Amino acid sequence: MERVIHADETVQPRDILISVQALRFLAAAMVLFGHLQDTLRRGRIKGAEAVSDPTFMPWHSGVDIFFVVSGFIMFFMSAAAFGQPGAPGAFLSRRVIRVVPLYWFFTTLMITVILALPGKVVHDDLDAAHLLATYFFVPWPNADGAIQPLLSVGWTLNYEMLFYAVFAASMLLPLRAGMSVIVAAFAALVIAGWTLPLEGPIEAWTRPIILEFLFGIAIAALYRRGVRLGFVARLGLVGAGVALLIAGEASGLRGEIDRVLLWGVPAALIAAGFILGSDFPATRLNEAIRLGGDASYSLYLSHLFTLRAIGLAWPFTGISNGWAFVVVAGAGSILAAVLVYLLLEKPMLSVLRRFVLSS
Repeated sequence: MERVIHADETVQPRDILISVQALRFLAAAMVLFGHLQDTLRRGRIKGAEAVSDPTFMPWHSGVDIFFVVSGFIMFFMSAAAFGQPGAPGAFLSRRVIRVVPLYWFFTTLMITVILALPGKVVHDDLDAAHLLATYFFVPWPNADGAIQPLLSVGWTLNYEMLFYAVFAASMLLPLRAGMSVIVAAFAALVIAGWTLPLEGPIEAWTRPIILEFLFGIAIAALYRRGVRLGFVARLGLVGAGVALLIAGEASGLRGEIDRVLLWGVPAALIAAGFILGSDFPATRLNEAIRLGGDASYSLYLSHLFTLRAIGLAWPFTGISNGWAFVVVAGAGSILAAVLVYLLLEKPMLSVLRRFVLSS
């Protein structure tokens, strides 16, 4: 009789390495800091001056770290399930529960804000086709022609869902064959994007950024094979990744493949430096880091709302220093995200996992 795999037979979310949780929080915090600078530079905070970042770090490359980490986590948590009956369905159920409800919540909140505060939100066109595509993770042009969902940060989730679909299909096969399918599928998509006159959703899904998921899978494969590096080697990888990010920012991005080379490869080096060694010890500080990693998805989805709320109130403070806004709005965004995680995301996940995954 065939053994059907259940969701609780794979690695559980609590078993994710603390070093990976640190990476998740780092990635979300980088995106937050990038948007803080963008907000000031575009003059959206009345009375606050733009800041000059002395680090020259491309903070939006936090997204690329997210993609590498996503590839690692999917392989790390589900490698043992490849080729098992029921594995694709269990995998997709876990991912849908983890990603979709909170995204739908914040997308609906965005619609509510647009209706309640007309003219206060950039890209506030509520086109029916665009809304439908937003809710179902299909890349779709907004009113300005940009391939972007209503909740702008959701563009990354369009790629996540593509990755989940390909990963789930590959789980029908044994591990080695399944990995070959993932690599071949992503390579075929990228080649198609280079060689065919594609447009719309299909063109978006063929962009080379999808290769960054494979970087994460490669790191997970090394980890499963027992590859561990010493502290100096790990520090060297992280340092090299940061240096390459800064150098890439100085050279300027000129296309989609540049992003993979100048941001994706350094993101993979940083991830490898964090992961390929002894995990962080279970101290109180690292438990706080774990909480930050747990709340990273809430931070990613919620921070634009928090920045906007603090930005509307900022003129009443009379403070013009841009760095003061960065500190207050940054800390406020992280605090708000932890509250969203503890009061909304975590209870919602608990209920959904109990009633959906246990059935």
